Amino acid sequence: MRSPCSPRPPTLRLYDGLWVWTRFSLRRPPTLAALVAVPRVVGLLVVAGLGAVAARRLRGAGPGGGSGRGPAVAAWALAVAWPVAVFAMVAFYDGNGGHTHPRYLFPGLAVLAVVAALGLDGLPGARLGLWIAAVTLAQLGLTGVAWAGFVTASRSRRPSDPVDLLGAVAGMLDAAGAHPPWLLLGLAGATLLAALALLALALALGLVRSDRAAGGAGPGDPDEVPGVPQPPPAAPRVSSRA
Repeated sequence: MRSPCSPRPPTLRLYDGLWVWTRFSLRRPPTLAALVAVPRVVGLLVVAGLGAVAARRLRGAGPGGGSGRGPAVAAWALAVAWPVAVFAMVAFYDGNGGHTHPRYLFPGLAVLAVVAALGLDGLPGARLGLWIAAVTLAQLGLTGVAWAGFVTASRSRRPSDPVDLLGAVAGMLDAAGAHPPWLLLGLAGATLLAALALLALALALGLVRSDRAAGGAGPGDPDEVPGVPQPPPAAPRVSSRA
Protein backbone atom coordinates (compact mmCIF):
# COMPACT_ATOMS: atom_id res chain seq x y z
CA MET A 1 0.00 0.00 0.00
CA ARG A 2 1.67 3.20 -1.11
CA SER A 3 1.72 6.26 1.07
CA PRO A 4 -0.07 9.31 -0.33
CA CYS A 5 3.14 11.31 -0.06
CA SER A 6 5.47 9.07 -2.15
CA PRO A 7 8.00 9.61 -3.58
CA ARG A 8 9.66 11.53 -0.76
CA PRO A 9 13.20 12.57 0.16
CA PRO A 10 14.85 10.23 2.71
CA THR A 11 14.69 12.81 5.51
CA LEU A 12 10.98 13.46 4.99
CA ARG A 13 10.26 9.74 4.72
CA LEU A 14 12.08 9.22 8.01
CA TYR A 15 10.07 11.98 9.70
CA ASP A 16 6.79 10.57 8.37
CA GLY A 17 7.82 7.17 9.69
CA LEU A 18 7.68 8.45 13.25
CA TRP A 19 3.92 8.71 12.89
CA VAL A 20 2.86 6.07 10.32
CA TRP A 21 3.54 2.37 9.83
CA THR A 22 6.36 2.09 7.30
CA ARG A 23 8.26 -1.19 7.44
CA PHE A 24 8.27 -4.85 8.45
CA SER A 25 6.76 -7.76 6.57
CA LEU A 26 3.27 -7.24 8.02
CA ARG A 27 0.12 -6.03 6.41
CA ARG A 28 0.20 -2.27 6.05
CA PRO A 29 -3.06 -0.43 6.61
CA PRO A 30 -3.97 2.39 4.24
CA THR A 31 -2.23 5.58 5.33
CA LEU A 32 -4.73 8.31 6.08
CA ALA A 33 -3.72 11.70 4.74
CA ALA A 34 -4.21 13.28 8.19
CA LEU A 35 -1.63 10.93 9.74
CA VAL A 36 0.98 12.44 7.43
CA ALA A 37 -0.29 16.01 7.03
CA VAL A 38 -0.81 16.90 10.71
CA PRO A 39 2.74 16.02 11.87
CA ARG A 40 4.14 17.94 8.90
CA VAL A 41 2.10 21.00 9.85
CA VAL A 42 3.30 20.64 13.45
CA GLY A 43 6.89 20.48 12.22
CA LEU A 44 6.42 23.69 10.24
CA LEU A 45 4.88 25.38 13.28
CA VAL A 46 7.84 24.32 15.43
CA VAL A 47 10.31 25.71 12.88
CA ALA A 48 8.32 28.96 12.68
CA GLY A 49 8.27 29.25 16.47
CA LEU A 50 12.02 28.67 16.73
CA GLY A 51 12.57 31.32 14.08
CA ALA A 52 10.35 33.76 15.96
CA VAL A 53 12.25 33.13 19.21
CA ALA A 54 15.59 33.66 17.46
CA ALA A 55 14.36 36.89 15.87
CA ARG A 56 13.15 38.26 19.22
CA ARG A 57 16.46 37.38 20.86
CA LEU A 58 18.42 39.13 18.13
CA ARG A 59 16.24 42.25 18.27
CA GLY A 60 16.48 42.46 22.04
CA ALA A 61 20.22 41.91 22.24
CA GLY A 62 21.31 45.44 21.31
CA PRO A 63 24.91 46.67 21.42
CA GLY A 64 26.87 44.44 23.77
CA GLY A 65 23.74 42.51 24.69
CA GLY A 66 25.23 39.20 23.65
CA SER A 67 27.89 39.20 26.36
CA GLY A 68 27.41 36.46 28.91
CA ARG A 69 24.99 34.51 26.71
CA GLY A 70 27.50 31.88 25.66
CA PRO A 71 25.97 29.01 27.70
CA ALA A 72 22.45 29.82 26.45
CA VAL A 73 23.61 29.99 22.83
CA ALA A 74 25.49 26.70 23.22
CA ALA A 75 22.43 24.99 24.73
CA TRP A 76 20.17 26.23 21.92
CA ALA A 77 22.69 25.19 19.28
CA LEU A 78 23.00 21.70 20.77
CA ALA A 79 19.23 21.24 21.11
CA VAL A 80 18.53 22.34 17.54
CA ALA A 81 21.60 20.95 15.78
CA TRP A 82 21.48 17.51 17.37
CA PRO A 83 18.15 16.42 15.80
CA VAL A 84 19.23 17.85 12.45
CA ALA A 85 22.50 15.91 12.59
CA VAL A 86 20.75 12.65 13.53
CA PHE A 87 18.17 13.07 10.77
CA ALA A 88 20.92 13.74 8.24
CA MET A 89 22.95 10.72 9.40
CA VAL A 90 20.04 8.27 9.20
CA ALA A 91 18.81 9.77 5.90
CA PHE A 92 22.32 9.36 4.45
CA TYR A 93 22.33 5.73 5.59
CA ASP A 94 18.94 5.17 4.00
CA GLY A 95 19.89 6.94 0.77
CA ASN A 96 22.91 4.68 0.34
CA GLY A 97 20.97 1.44 0.48
CA GLY A 98 20.61 0.94 4.22
CA HIS A 99 17.47 -0.64 5.66
CA THR A 100 16.30 2.32 7.68
CA HIS A 101 13.52 2.39 10.22
CA PRO A 102 12.40 5.43 12.25
CA ARG A 103 13.10 3.46 15.43
CA TYR A 104 16.69 4.65 15.00
CA LEU A 105 15.43 8.07 16.10
CA PHE A 106 13.70 6.79 19.26
CA PRO A 107 16.68 7.57 21.57
CA GLY A 108 16.36 11.20 20.50
CA LEU A 109 12.61 11.59 20.96
CA ALA A 110 13.10 13.38 24.28
CA VAL A 111 15.33 15.99 22.62
CA LEU A 112 12.87 16.32 19.73
CA ALA A 113 10.04 16.84 22.24
CA VAL A 114 11.97 19.60 24.03
CA VAL A 115 12.76 21.33 20.74
CA ALA A 116 9.11 21.03 19.66
CA ALA A 117 7.92 22.50 22.98
CA LEU A 118 10.35 25.42 22.63
CA GLY A 119 9.17 26.08 19.10
CA LEU A 120 5.47 25.92 19.95
CA ASP A 121 6.06 28.14 22.97
CA GLY A 122 7.57 30.76 20.67
CA LEU A 123 4.43 31.14 18.55
CA PRO A 124 2.09 34.12 19.02
CA GLY A 125 -0.50 33.46 21.70
CA ALA A 126 1.45 30.58 23.22
CA ARG A 127 1.48 32.09 26.70
CA LEU A 128 -1.65 30.15 27.68
CA GLY A 129 -0.19 26.87 26.42
CA LEU A 130 -2.97 26.32 23.89
CA TRP A 131 -0.59 25.43 21.06
CA ILE A 132 1.01 22.61 23.04
CA ALA A 133 -2.38 21.41 24.28
CA ALA A 134 -3.86 21.37 20.77
CA VAL A 135 -0.88 19.48 19.31
CA THR A 136 -0.89 16.96 22.17
CA LEU A 137 -4.60 16.18 21.87
CA ALA A 138 -4.46 16.02 18.07
CA GLN A 139 -1.54 13.59 18.11
CA LEU A 140 -3.24 11.50 20.79
CA GLY A 141 -6.36 11.21 18.66
CA LEU A 142 -4.37 10.37 15.53
CA THR A 143 -2.46 7.70 17.46
CA GLY A 144 -5.74 6.00 18.31
CA VAL A 145 -6.83 6.18 14.67
CA ALA A 146 -3.51 4.73 13.51
CA TRP A 147 -3.69 1.84 15.97
CA ALA A 148 -7.28 1.13 14.95
CA GLY A 149 -6.17 0.97 11.32
CA PHE A 150 -3.26 -1.31 12.14
CA VAL A 151 -5.44 -3.68 14.19
CA THR A 152 -7.99 -3.73 11.38
CA ALA A 153 -5.34 -4.67 8.81
CA SER A 154 -3.76 -7.28 11.08
CA ARG A 155 -6.92 -8.92 12.41
CA SER A 156 -9.31 -8.22 9.50
CA ARG A 157 -11.74 -6.74 12.01
CA ARG A 158 -12.19 -3.11 12.93
CA PRO A 159 -12.38 -2.41 16.69
CA SER A 160 -15.88 -1.40 17.74
CA ASP A 161 -14.84 0.91 20.60
CA PRO A 162 -11.74 2.00 22.56
CA VAL A 163 -12.08 -0.94 24.98
CA ASP A 164 -12.17 -3.36 22.05
CA LEU A 165 -9.08 -1.63 20.61
CA LEU A 166 -7.19 -2.00 23.91
CA GLY A 167 -8.17 -5.66 24.06
CA ALA A 168 -6.85 -6.23 20.54
CA VAL A 169 -3.58 -4.46 21.35
CA ALA A 170 -3.23 -6.52 24.52
CA GLY A 171 -3.75 -9.68 22.50
CA MET A 172 -1.04 -8.64 20.05
CA LEU A 173 1.37 -7.90 22.90
CA ASP A 174 0.61 -11.25 24.50
CA ALA A 175 1.16 -13.08 21.20
CA ALA A 176 4.51 -11.30 20.81
CA GLY A 177 5.65 -12.51 24.25
CA ALA A 178 5.08 -9.31 26.24
CA HIS A 179 3.65 -10.69 29.48
CA PRO A 180 1.52 -9.54 31.18
CA PRO A 181 0.17 -7.21 28.47
CA TRP A 182 -2.34 -5.40 30.66
CA LEU A 183 0.42 -4.39 33.07
CA LEU A 184 2.29 -2.71 30.22
CA LEU A 185 -0.85 -1.00 28.97
CA GLY A 186 -1.73 0.06 32.52
CA LEU A 187 1.67 1.67 33.07
CA ALA A 188 1.44 3.42 29.71
CA GLY A 189 -2.08 4.63 30.50
CA ALA A 190 -1.05 5.90 33.95
CA THR A 191 1.86 7.81 32.42
CA LEU A 192 -0.44 9.31 29.80
CA LEU A 193 -3.03 10.36 32.39
CA ALA A 194 -0.33 11.95 34.55
CA ALA A 195 0.96 13.91 31.56
CA LEU A 196 -2.56 15.09 30.68
CA ALA A 197 -3.15 16.12 34.30
CA LEU A 198 0.03 18.21 34.30
CA LEU A 199 -1.03 19.76 31.00
CA ALA A 200 -4.45 20.63 32.41
CA LEU A 201 -2.83 22.15 35.52
CA ALA A 202 -0.50 24.26 33.38
CA LEU A 203 -3.45 25.48 31.30
CA ALA A 204 -5.43 26.39 34.43
CA LEU A 205 -2.53 28.32 35.95
CA GLY A 206 -1.98 30.12 32.66
CA LEU A 207 -5.62 31.16 32.49
CA VAL A 208 -5.52 32.46 36.08
CA ARG A 209 -2.41 34.53 35.38
CA SER A 210 -3.92 35.85 32.15
CA ASP A 211 -7.14 36.89 33.92
CA ARG A 212 -5.23 38.69 36.66
CA ALA A 213 -3.00 40.43 34.13
CA ALA A 214 -6.05 41.55 32.14
CA GLY A 215 -7.64 42.87 35.34
CA GLY A 216 -4.64 45.05 36.05
CA ALA A 217 -3.64 43.92 39.51
CA GLY A 218 -2.33 46.86 41.52
CA PRO A 219 0.46 47.02 44.07
CA GLY A 220 -1.94 46.09 46.84
CA ASP A 221 -3.42 43.16 44.91
CA PRO A 222 -0.71 40.49 44.71
CA ASP A 223 -0.86 38.12 41.77
CA GLU A 224 -1.77 35.02 43.75
CA VAL A 225 -2.17 31.74 41.90
CA PRO A 226 -3.73 28.73 43.67
CA GLY A 227 -1.13 26.10 44.44
CA VAL A 228 1.85 28.43 43.81
CA PRO A 229 3.67 29.74 46.91
CA GLN A 230 3.69 33.52 47.12
CA PRO A 231 6.34 35.70 48.82
CA PRO A 232 5.36 37.16 52.20
CA PRO A 233 4.04 40.73 52.14
CA ALA A 234 6.58 43.43 52.82
CA ALA A 235 6.47 44.83 56.33
CA PRO A 236 5.31 48.47 56.49
CA ARG A 237 8.02 51.02 57.12
CA VAL A 238 7.48 53.09 60.24
CA SER A 239 9.37 56.32 60.58
CA SER A 240 9.77 58.08 63.91
CA ARG A 241 10.89 61.60 64.65
CA ALA A 242 12.72 62.57 67.70
